Amino acid sequence: IKSSGRPLVAVTAPAGYGKTTVLVELASVDDRVVAWATLDRTDDDPVGLARCIATALATRGLATETLADEIHGAIGRSSSSASMVLGNALLSTERSFLLILDAAHLVTDPQGIELLDSLLGWVPAGSQMLVAGQVQHPYVAGRRVSGELVENGTNDLLLDGDGVRRVFEAEGVP
Repeated sequence: IKSSGRPLVAVTAPAGYGKTTVLVELASVDDRVVAWATLDRTDDDPVGLARCIATALATRGLATETLADEIHGAIGRSSSSASMVLGNALLSTERSFLLILDAAHLVTDPQGIELLDSLLGWVPAGSQMLVAGQVQHPYVAGRRVSGELVENGTNDLLLDGDGVRRVFEAEGVP
């Protein structure tokens, strides 16, 4: 996976291309604190999504354990209020982090997608948000134009003959 100092890394490929496997490997070698959220259909609304991200951050010590409750209260006011609560939590982290959102293609609710886009503006220098999924969200194009994005797609995940040979050798298979 290509990475950089840019706030967003997008990994987009169909099912079966090994996105999650590559993310696990990346997480194991990254020097930063890695907060991981595997999204599911229940996260396809701003409340579920924000709470899932808050839980991932709190689990890794990047946010208070009450953040999910704070977000729940803020969502009652508006999704932008929840974005501010979550964004302030990101900005107040004292350690660099990598926030991985796996299966992000399951977020289809426009307010959920808006929440993800908004969060990118809150990622502090030295930290990144990595969004992996089967389809690309609309905010990716805007980040591409502004130079805030590193993209990884199917071609980046394909193994050539040498790559396949190394995988088999590592497993002891001739």
